[in-house]
Amino acid sequence: MSPKNSKILGYLLIASLFLIGLLKDEITPDFRNTDAAFFLNPKHDAYQGVWVSFLNYPKFWFIALMYSGLFILIPASAVYLIYQNKIWAKWTAFLLLAIAGIQYGILLTESKFLIFHVIPKVNRYLHSPFILFFIIASLTLNIQSKKNG
Repeated sequence: MSPKNSKILGYLLIASLFLIGLLKDEITPDFRNTDAAFFLNPKHDAYQGVWVSFLNYPKFWFIALMYSGLFILIPASAVYLIYQNKIWAKWTAFLLLAIAGIQYGILLTESKFLIFHVIPKVNRYLHSPFILFFIIASLTLNIQSKKNG
């Protein structure tokens, strides 16, 4: 694949990230913004805890995990296609995987305080293309500083 076609495909992946980002309020484990995650609200009568909910709502968890996976795979692929650099793509994947790990790790602790106050914020950043824009900006600045310097 030519570098030009590779970049075009990378930018198309970024556009697809915007489109699937519109679903974040339907299928993510953020009970404050996702009606389907009502059972994760510690203040709701239906609260079961995350561990029990894996058994009672396996479809929800499968879809939520796959959705989060897309927000790791697509940005890493876009970075690889745009910059043709495996190390940067791996760095992007590890960074986003760490953010997802924080989110799901907090959920697994079943800390009501953290679930109520931290999960909505982490969820907004993880399931958004804006982190990818910051990564692309930093990589572009890195390239420019090497050229100038």
